[in-house]
Amino acid sequence: MKNIIYIIIILSASLPLVSQQDVILTKYSRNPLFFNPAYAGSKGAGNMQITANYRDQWLGLEGSPKTMMVGANANLFDDKVGLGISAASESIGVDSRLDLQTNYAYRILLEDAYIVGGLRLGLHRFSSTLSDIRYSDLEDNVYDRGNFNANAISVGLGTYYYTKQFFVGLSVPTLRSFGSELTPERSPHFYLHTGAVFYAEESDMQLETTILLKYEQSAPLQFTWGANLWLIKGFAIGTHYRSSDAFGVSTEFLLGEFINLGASYDLPLSDLRTETTGSLELSLDYIFNFKRKEIPMSRRKGF
Repeated sequence: MKNIIYIIIILSASLPLVSQQDVILTKYSRNPLFFNPAYAGSKGAGNMQITANYRDQWLGLEGSPKTMMVGANANLFDDKVGLGISAASESIGVDSRLDLQTNYAYRILLEDAYIVGGLRLGLHRFSSTLSDIRYSDLEDNVYDRGNFNANAISVGLGTYYYTKQFFVGLSVPTLRSFGSELTPERSPHFYLHTGAVFYAEESDMQLETTILLKYEQSAPLQFTWGANLWLIKGFAIGTHYRSSDAFGVSTEFLLGEFINLGASYDLPLSDLRTETTGSLELSLDYIFNFKRKEIPMSRRKGF
């Protein structure tokens, strides 16, 4: 019970802040669709990307966040439009959240780059099983009022510019949300993500570096830095740092032409390091090629 209370205190001191943070991913560069709608369709003409992610944050700590996500995006209409859909389910203590996102991206081809604008419409359901809290003040009007459910819709925006070796994106996945007076507040989160790919001549080695900046008005500016090194054609190792939070390591495997499996493990740097052994994240990325053509290695591994 004390661990559930501990999690609640960390994340919020009152019910309206149940959704104060967006989903955290260590390998965010493999699945930017979850925070930038303009990413839809970026795997190239005739390709559909299907992704699945699972994250168990703060292993061993009762009530800690657990997240499952699935998504798909496709490139359509002669490389002019990207469409995507994603779903995420997250539980934190007695609170849970279900998000369903639809994404539209309009793509403009420049000489050797794309500039993309994206629009998102989201549906959200929030639940709190307050009856699971075994001890509470009899006069507490929040925790003694029974279980809680609320629904909301939201709109978000994003833009994305990328070449074969560089990308930069800016997004607000929840610009505005609309719900009843009981719906938890969803303040805007602003994301700036950028990265580059470096190739070794006459070698399968490839280095990917990424930076993600996240800002929300009630929290400090957070940045995540990552580096992913492909040592051979189908195997990579990576390292990651999230400011004032965690240090992580990761690995990726390419199976055949279209399947990418990944795993990462975070070691906390905050005071939580005495309460947990770390965080585990697993990912699956599958690219379906409508044209039945081989996808270049740089497209499968890169951005």
